[in-house]
Amino acid sequence: MITDALSRAALMSKDEADFDTLFLANYDGIYRFIFGIVGERQEAEDLAQEAFLKLYRQRFSPDREHNPRAWLYRVATNLAYNAVRSHNRRERRQEAAIP
Repeated sequence: MITDALSRAALMSKDEADFDTLFLANYDGIYRFIFGIVGERQEAEDLAQEAFLKLYRQRFSPDREHNPRAWLYRVATNLAYNAVRSHNRRERRQEAAIP
């Protein structure tokens, strides 16, 4: 597992190799976490990639202490629950449309 200090350094440098290391060290855990919520493999993969893309685009302030893993899990949680809510809304609309 990558240390939080190393992950903060990877985010601050915006070096692709550092981010790749961060991605590889955390992807499986994020994927499993999301899969546990959404229950579909392909959707969990898509949401995990979206979470890492948001992390890559996030601009953390260098003068504040950050915990990128915590931030990543929070984003993953929000994405997963949003996907579940969207799926449930879609099902309700389809059921209402069937006479």
